[in-house]
Amino acid sequence: MTNLQKAATINFQRSLSLEETHELLAYVTRHLPAHIDFYNEYHEQMEFDKLIKEIVTLRGTLIIKGTIRNLETHVFDAFQSFPNPQSSDELLGLRFQTIPGYSLEEHQPEVRELWDEVRKKVGGYFG
Repeated sequence: MTNLQKAATINFQRSLSLEETHELLAYVTRHLPAHIDFYNEYHEQMEFDKLIKEIVTLRGTLIIKGTIRNLETHVFDAFQSFPNPQSSDELLGLRFQTIPGYSLEEHQPEVRELWDEVRKKVGGYFG
């Protein structure tokens, strides 16, 4: 992993479900403070199981995409989650948008600072 990839990636201390990730984003929103705009994307299947006489729901790979804007500095950047390869409905972290062909130093210092601020808040969530 390059320095840019390391700087733009926030690894969670453990896998999070969709609901837990929403709690984490609420924590970051409150403590940064921030405006986070995001949406959830996943494939879902429903099937009636005749043996147990219930509907069984399966959720496929979960992805959350959005933007985080620091309400004090107004600096923002786009992010996308990345899934746990062993459990497609859990997430392992967030990755901020990077500019193809740019080195870490070529990304705006304010944006890199936002990445670090969000990383600290995520660490605080796991406390």
